[in-house]
Parts: sequence; C-alpha cells; structure tokens
Amino acid sequence: MVVHEFGHSFGGLGDEYPYGDDDPMYFPDTEPWEPNLTTKHDFSGKWEALVSEGRAGLIEGGGYLSKGVWRGFENCRMRTNEEPEFCLVCRQALTRLIDFYTR
Repeated sequence: MVVHEFGHSFGGLGDEYPYGDDDPMYFPDTEPWEPNLTTKHDFSGKWEALVSEGRAGLIEGGGYLSKGVWRGFENCRMRTNEEPEFCLVCRQALTRLIDFYTR
C-alpha cells in the first residue's frame, strides 16, 4: 500500500480503479491533471507517444469510473496493490518528475 500511496503523493498519479459510478470526479470536457489518466479531452503531452509506438494503450476505466476515463495499461500498482510494479505510463510520469527536480 505504501508504494501505491507514494505514487499519489510524489508522482501525482491518480487511482486507476473503478469505485462506483455515482459520484464522478472527472468530466468529458476536462482533462485530468493526473498524468496517468485521461478523458481524451486534451491527451497531448501525456502518454500518446507510448500509444503511437505500440507500447501502451487506452484502457477504459479509471479515476473511480468504469466509463469515460482511460488509463494506459490493464494493470498497474495504481490499479491494484497486488501488482508489484508501476506500469510504463506511471513510470514515465515519475521519471519526468524526477528529471524535472534533478536537471
């Protein structure tokens, strides 16, 4: 659980699991600020390069919603604590942040 929470606190990563669709936190006309979630409203600068390279995808379901929010991989530490690692999308976001602070 600590690694998952580290993703939130250090990397600004969003939760990638659905948690009931009755109180949406994300809306189709607003791009989430979290780097590992998208509504596809303004996807540029997130992981679109990984999608075009065939290294990631757009998997629907994330940010507590089953529809309307996408993540890059089927599973990731930000989706379930049983997953041992962050997916490539989350690793990219964490690397960008580390580079920002160290360069």
